[in-house]
Amino acid sequence: MVDASPHQKMRPLPIGRWIARWVCGLGLVAPALTLAPPAHAAGALATVTVQQGKASVIRGATRLESLPGARLAAEDIVETAPTASLLRIEFDQGSMLDMGPSTRVMLMPGNSLAYVLKGWVKLTTGPASPSKGLVLATAAMDVSAVRRTVVLHVQGTDAEAFAESGDVTLMITTQARPPVVDKLRLASGHFLVRHGPAAASVMPRPSPAFIQNVPGAFMDSLPARAPLFKGKDAVMSPGERLGHADVQAWLEAEPRIRQRFTASWRPLLQDLAFKRAVAVHLNEHPEWRPILYPPHLPIQRRTSP
Repeated sequence: MVDASPHQKMRPLPIGRWIARWVCGLGLVAPALTLAPPAHAAGALATVTVQQGKASVIRGATRLESLPGARLAAEDIVETAPTASLLRIEFDQGSMLDMGPSTRVMLMPGNSLAYVLKGWVKLTTGPASPSKGLVLATAAMDVSAVRRTVVLHVQGTDAEAFAESGDVTLMITTQARPPVVDKLRLASGHFLVRHGPAAASVMPRPSPAFIQNVPGAFMDSLPARAPLFKGKDAVMSPGERLGHADVQAWLEAEPRIRQRFTASWRPLLQDLAFKRAVAVHLNEHPEWRPILYPPHLPIQRRTSP
Protein backbone atom coordinates (compact mmCIF):
# COMPACT_ATOMS: atom_id res chain seq x y z
CA MET A 1 0.00 0.00 0.00
CA VAL A 2 1.31 3.44 -0.92
CA ASP A 3 0.60 6.37 1.40
CA ALA A 4 -0.02 9.42 -0.78
CA SER A 5 0.17 11.84 2.13
CA PRO A 6 3.23 14.11 2.61
CA HIS A 7 5.38 14.06 5.73
CA GLN A 8 3.56 17.08 7.09
CA LYS A 9 -0.16 16.50 6.65
CA MET A 10 -2.45 19.41 5.93
CA ARG A 11 -5.83 19.71 7.58
CA PRO A 12 -8.37 18.68 4.91
CA LEU A 13 -10.88 21.21 3.69
CA PRO A 14 -14.30 20.37 2.22
CA ILE A 15 -14.55 20.88 -1.52
CA GLY A 16 -16.61 24.05 -1.10
CA ARG A 17 -13.82 25.73 0.90
CA TRP A 18 -11.16 24.52 -1.57
CA ILE A 19 -13.13 26.20 -4.35
CA ALA A 20 -13.69 29.37 -2.37
CA ARG A 21 -9.98 29.66 -1.58
CA TRP A 22 -8.96 29.13 -5.22
CA VAL A 23 -11.62 31.52 -6.60
CA CYS A 24 -10.70 34.25 -4.13
CA GLY A 25 -7.08 33.89 -5.18
CA LEU A 26 -8.08 34.63 -8.77
CA GLY A 27 -10.37 37.49 -7.83
CA LEU A 28 -13.37 35.77 -9.40
CA VAL A 29 -16.91 35.36 -8.21
CA ALA A 30 -17.78 31.81 -7.05
CA PRO A 31 -20.65 30.13 -8.90
CA ALA A 32 -23.98 29.55 -7.19
CA LEU A 33 -24.36 26.79 -5.73
CA THR A 34 -43.27 -2.33 -27.80
CA LEU A 35 -41.67 -3.30 -24.26
CA ALA A 36 -43.78 -2.97 -21.15
CA PRO A 37 -41.68 -1.45 -18.35
CA PRO A 38 -41.93 -3.02 -14.90
CA ALA A 39 -43.86 -0.88 -12.45
CA HIS A 40 -41.39 -1.48 -9.64
CA ALA A 41 -37.77 -2.54 -9.36
CA ALA A 42 -37.39 -6.13 -8.23
CA GLY A 43 -34.75 -6.42 -5.53
CA ALA A 44 -34.52 -2.65 -5.11
CA LEU A 45 -31.45 -1.42 -3.26
CA ALA A 46 -31.57 2.40 -3.57
CA THR A 47 -33.89 5.39 -4.00
CA VAL A 48 -33.70 8.58 -6.06
CA THR A 49 -34.12 11.27 -3.38
CA VAL A 50 -33.02 14.51 -5.08
CA GLN A 51 -33.41 15.41 -8.75
CA GLN A 52 -32.66 18.82 -10.22
CA GLY A 53 -33.06 18.49 -13.97
CA LYS A 54 -33.93 15.69 -16.35
CA ALA A 55 -32.65 12.15 -15.92
CA SER A 56 -33.56 8.67 -17.13
CA VAL A 57 -33.24 5.08 -15.96
CA ILE A 58 -32.48 2.24 -18.35
CA ARG A 59 -33.93 -0.96 -16.90
CA GLY A 60 -33.41 -3.96 -19.11
CA ALA A 61 -34.34 -2.90 -22.63
CA THR A 62 -36.61 -0.06 -21.46
CA ARG A 63 -35.95 3.60 -20.77
CA LEU A 64 -37.88 5.16 -17.89
CA GLU A 65 -38.20 8.79 -16.81
CA SER A 66 -36.50 9.23 -13.44
CA LEU A 67 -38.23 11.04 -10.60
CA PRO A 68 -37.73 11.47 -6.83
CA GLY A 69 -38.95 8.52 -4.86
CA ALA A 70 -38.22 5.96 -7.60
CA ARG A 71 -36.65 2.75 -6.38
CA LEU A 72 -33.59 1.44 -8.20
CA ALA A 73 -32.23 -2.09 -8.53
CA ALA A 74 -28.92 -3.70 -9.45
CA GLU A 75 -27.97 -3.18 -13.12
CA ASP A 76 -30.26 -0.15 -13.50
CA ILE A 77 -28.44 2.50 -15.54
CA VAL A 78 -29.02 6.08 -14.42
CA GLU A 79 -28.15 8.93 -16.81
CA THR A 80 -28.46 12.67 -16.24
CA ALA A 81 -29.04 15.26 -18.95
CA PRO A 82 -26.41 17.91 -19.76
CA THR A 83 -28.66 20.55 -18.18
CA ALA A 84 -29.24 18.59 -14.95
CA SER A 85 -27.47 20.01 -11.91
CA LEU A 86 -27.87 17.15 -9.42
CA LEU A 87 -29.36 13.72 -8.94
CA ARG A 88 -28.90 11.89 -5.65
CA ILE A 89 -29.19 8.14 -5.15
CA GLU A 90 -29.42 6.96 -1.53
CA PHE A 91 -28.59 3.31 -0.96
CA ASP A 92 -30.43 1.24 1.60
CA GLN A 93 -27.11 0.54 3.37
CA GLY A 94 -26.65 4.27 4.08
CA SER A 95 -24.33 5.58 1.35
CA MET A 96 -25.29 8.52 -0.90
CA LEU A 97 -24.20 8.97 -4.52
CA ASP A 98 -24.58 12.43 -6.08
CA MET A 99 -24.48 12.68 -9.88
CA GLY A 100 -23.63 15.82 -11.85
CA PRO A 101 -24.65 16.71 -15.43
CA SER A 102 -24.00 14.35 -18.38
CA THR A 103 -23.22 11.49 -16.03
CA ARG A 104 -23.75 7.76 -16.68
CA VAL A 105 -23.78 5.26 -13.81
CA MET A 106 -24.86 1.65 -13.45
CA LEU A 107 -25.86 0.26 -10.07
CA MET A 108 -24.07 -2.96 -9.23
CA PRO A 109 -25.02 -6.01 -7.15
CA GLY A 110 -23.22 -7.03 -3.99
CA ASN A 111 -20.75 -4.81 -2.13
CA SER A 112 -19.92 -2.70 -5.19
CA LEU A 113 -22.31 0.25 -5.40
CA ALA A 114 -21.89 1.54 -8.94
CA TYR A 115 -19.89 1.58 -12.15
CA VAL A 116 -19.18 5.11 -13.41
CA LEU A 117 -18.92 5.22 -17.19
CA LYS A 118 -18.76 8.98 -17.55
CA GLY A 119 -19.24 12.23 -15.66
CA TRP A 120 -19.14 13.52 -12.09
CA VAL A 121 -20.08 11.62 -8.95
CA LYS A 122 -19.71 12.30 -5.24
CA LEU A 123 -19.95 9.33 -2.87
CA THR A 124 -20.62 9.88 0.82
CA THR A 125 -20.63 6.89 3.14
CA GLY A 126 -22.60 6.70 6.37
CA PRO A 127 -20.64 7.96 9.41
CA ALA A 128 -21.33 4.77 11.34
CA SER A 129 -20.37 2.37 8.56
CA PRO A 130 -17.47 3.39 6.30
CA SER A 131 -17.39 1.40 3.07
CA LYS A 132 -15.34 -1.76 2.73
CA GLY A 133 -14.43 -3.63 -0.41
CA LEU A 134 -15.02 -2.38 -3.96
CA VAL A 135 -17.53 0.47 -3.94
CA LEU A 136 -17.04 2.37 -7.22
CA ALA A 137 -15.56 1.12 -10.48
CA THR A 138 -14.33 2.99 -13.57
CA ALA A 139 -12.19 2.18 -16.60
CA ALA A 140 -9.24 4.11 -15.15
CA MET A 141 -9.37 3.15 -11.46
CA ASP A 142 -11.52 1.48 -8.85
CA VAL A 143 -12.43 2.79 -5.41
CA SER A 144 -12.16 -0.01 -2.87
CA ALA A 145 -12.81 1.93 0.34
CA VAL A 146 -14.06 5.37 1.36
CA ARG A 147 -13.77 6.69 4.89
CA ARG A 148 -16.29 9.47 4.29
CA THR A 149 -16.51 11.40 0.95
CA VAL A 150 -14.83 11.09 -2.45
CA VAL A 151 -15.46 13.04 -5.68
CA LEU A 152 -14.73 11.36 -9.03
CA HIS A 153 -14.60 12.78 -12.53
CA VAL A 154 -14.50 10.17 -15.29
CA GLN A 155 -14.01 10.72 -19.02
CA GLY A 156 -13.28 7.45 -20.82
CA THR A 157 -9.99 6.08 -19.51
CA ASP A 158 -9.13 9.40 -17.83
CA ALA A 159 -10.17 9.92 -14.23
CA GLU A 160 -9.66 12.26 -11.30
CA ALA A 161 -10.30 11.51 -7.63
CA PHE A 162 -10.53 13.95 -4.71
CA ALA A 163 -10.59 12.64 -1.14
CA GLU A 164 -12.82 15.41 0.15
CA SER A 165 -13.20 13.98 3.64
CA GLY A 166 -11.43 10.91 5.02
CA ASP A 167 -8.97 8.58 3.34
CA VAL A 168 -9.79 6.79 0.08
CA THR A 169 -8.28 3.54 -1.18
CA LEU A 170 -7.86 3.23 -4.97
CA MET A 171 -7.02 0.22 -7.10
CA ILE A 172 -5.14 1.06 -10.31
CA THR A 173 -4.34 -1.57 -12.94
CA THR A 174 -1.07 -1.02 -14.77
CA GLN A 175 -0.38 -1.94 -18.39
CA ALA A 176 2.27 -4.48 -17.45
CA ARG A 177 2.07 -8.03 -18.83
CA PRO A 178 0.51 -9.60 -16.93
CA PRO A 179 -1.36 -6.55 -15.56
CA VAL A 180 -0.53 -5.50 -12.02
CA VAL A 181 -3.00 -3.91 -9.63
CA ASP A 182 -1.52 -1.17 -7.46
CA LYS A 183 -3.26 -0.33 -4.19
CA LEU A 184 -2.95 3.34 -3.27
CA ARG A 185 -4.24 5.22 -0.25
CA LEU A 186 -5.27 8.80 -0.98
CA ALA A 187 -5.11 10.87 2.19
CA SER A 188 -7.95 13.19 3.13
CA GLY A 189 -7.79 16.44 1.13
CA HIS A 190 -5.51 14.99 -1.55
CA PHE A 191 -6.09 14.65 -5.28
CA LEU A 192 -5.20 12.02 -7.88
CA VAL A 193 -5.33 12.18 -11.66
CA ARG A 194 -4.72 9.51 -14.27
CA HIS A 195 -4.71 9.87 -18.07
CA GLY A 196 -5.17 6.60 -19.95
CA PRO A 197 -2.46 4.03 -19.24
CA ALA A 198 -0.09 6.60 -17.73
CA ALA A 199 0.90 6.37 -14.10
CA ALA A 200 -1.31 8.21 -11.64
CA SER A 201 -0.16 11.55 -10.21
CA VAL A 202 -0.96 12.57 -6.63
CA MET A 203 -1.15 16.17 -5.43
CA PRO A 204 -1.81 17.66 -1.98
CA ARG A 205 -4.82 19.59 -3.28
CA PRO A 206 -7.16 19.55 -6.31
CA SER A 207 -5.98 21.04 -9.59
CA PRO A 208 -7.36 24.46 -10.67
CA ALA A 209 -9.16 22.82 -13.62
CA PHE A 210 -10.87 20.31 -11.33
CA ILE A 211 -11.98 23.03 -8.94
CA GLN A 212 -13.29 25.18 -11.77
CA ASN A 213 -15.33 22.37 -13.35
CA VAL A 214 -16.70 20.49 -10.34
CA PRO A 215 -20.53 20.74 -10.24
CA GLY A 216 -21.68 23.57 -8.04
CA ALA A 217 -24.26 21.32 -6.36
CA PHE A 218 -21.41 19.21 -4.93
CA MET A 219 -20.43 22.16 -2.74
CA ASP A 220 -23.56 21.72 -0.61
CA SER A 221 -23.85 19.10 2.12
CA LEU A 222 -27.45 17.99 1.78
CA PRO A 223 -28.85 15.74 4.53
CA ALA A 224 -30.14 12.26 3.82
CA ARG A 225 -33.72 12.25 2.50
CA ALA A 226 -34.43 8.54 2.08
CA PRO A 227 -36.72 8.37 5.16
CA LEU A 228 -39.06 10.87 3.46
CA PHE A 229 -39.73 8.35 0.67
CA LYS A 230 -40.09 5.20 2.76
CA GLY A 231 -43.10 3.23 1.56
CA LYS A 232 -43.70 5.68 -1.32
CA ASP A 233 -42.23 3.85 -4.30
CA ALA A 234 -42.77 6.28 -7.20
CA VAL A 235 -43.64 4.62 -10.51
CA MET A 236 -41.49 5.82 -13.39
CA SER A 237 -43.16 6.43 -16.75
CA PRO A 238 -41.79 4.98 -20.00
CA GLY A 239 -39.50 7.34 -21.87
CA GLU A 240 -38.34 7.43 -25.46
CA ARG A 241 -37.48 4.17 -27.21
CA LEU A 242 -33.87 3.06 -26.85
CA GLY A 243 -31.73 3.28 -29.95
CA HIS A 244 -28.18 2.12 -30.64
CA ALA A 245 -26.77 5.62 -30.14
CA ASP A 246 -28.31 5.70 -26.64
CA VAL A 247 -26.41 2.62 -25.44
CA GLN A 248 -23.37 2.54 -27.73
CA ALA A 249 -21.02 3.86 -25.03
CA TRP A 250 -22.10 1.03 -22.72
CA LEU A 251 -21.85 -1.58 -25.47
CA GLU A 252 -18.25 -0.49 -26.08
CA ALA A 253 -17.25 -0.23 -22.40
CA GLU A 254 -14.54 -2.46 -20.92
CA PRO A 255 -15.26 -6.20 -21.13
CA ARG A 256 -15.96 -6.73 -17.43
CA ILE A 257 -19.00 -4.44 -17.63
CA ARG A 258 -20.36 -4.91 -21.15
CA GLN A 259 -20.71 -8.69 -21.06
CA ARG A 260 -24.01 -8.48 -19.14
CA PHE A 261 -25.72 -6.46 -21.89
CA THR A 262 -25.94 -9.41 -24.29
CA ALA A 263 -28.85 -10.69 -22.19
CA SER A 264 -30.58 -7.48 -21.09
CA TRP A 265 -30.46 -5.79 -24.51
CA ARG A 266 -31.06 -8.77 -26.76
CA PRO A 267 -34.72 -7.75 -27.24
CA LEU A 268 -33.49 -4.54 -28.90
CA LEU A 269 -32.28 -6.64 -31.84
CA GLN A 270 -35.92 -6.77 -32.93
CA ASP A 271 -35.27 -3.24 -34.20
CA LEU A 272 -33.56 -3.70 -37.57
CA ALA A 273 -31.66 -0.39 -37.27
CA PHE A 274 -30.29 -1.43 -33.86
CA LYS A 275 -29.30 -4.84 -35.19
CA ARG A 276 -27.46 -3.34 -38.16
CA ALA A 277 -25.58 -0.90 -35.93
CA VAL A 278 -24.47 -3.70 -33.60
CA ALA A 279 -23.25 -5.66 -36.62
CA VAL A 280 -21.22 -2.69 -37.90
CA HIS A 281 -19.45 -2.27 -34.53
CA LEU A 282 -18.79 -5.94 -33.75
CA ASN A 283 -15.07 -5.29 -33.35
CA GLU A 284 -15.86 -3.09 -30.34
CA HIS A 285 -18.11 -5.71 -28.69
CA PRO A 286 -17.28 -9.15 -30.15
CA GLU A 287 -19.44 -10.92 -27.56
CA TRP A 288 -22.44 -10.07 -29.75
CA ARG A 289 -21.09 -12.05 -32.73
CA PRO A 290 -22.51 -15.46 -31.72
CA ILE A 291 -25.86 -13.77 -31.01
CA LEU A 292 -26.06 -12.12 -34.43
CA TYR A 293 -24.48 -15.07 -36.24
CA PRO A 294 -25.16 -18.21 -34.23
CA PRO A 295 -23.05 -21.19 -35.26
CA HIS A 296 -24.85 -23.62 -37.52
CA LEU A 297 -25.81 -26.92 -36.02
CA PRO A 298 -24.20 -29.91 -37.70
CA ILE A 299 -26.42 -31.57 -40.28
CA GLN A 300 -27.41 -35.04 -39.21
CA ARG A 301 -27.39 -37.40 -42.15
CA ARG A 302 -30.19 -39.87 -42.34
CA THR A 303 -29.01 -43.46 -42.41
CA SER A 304 -30.74 -46.23 -44.26
CA PRO A 305 -32.45 -48.81 -42.10
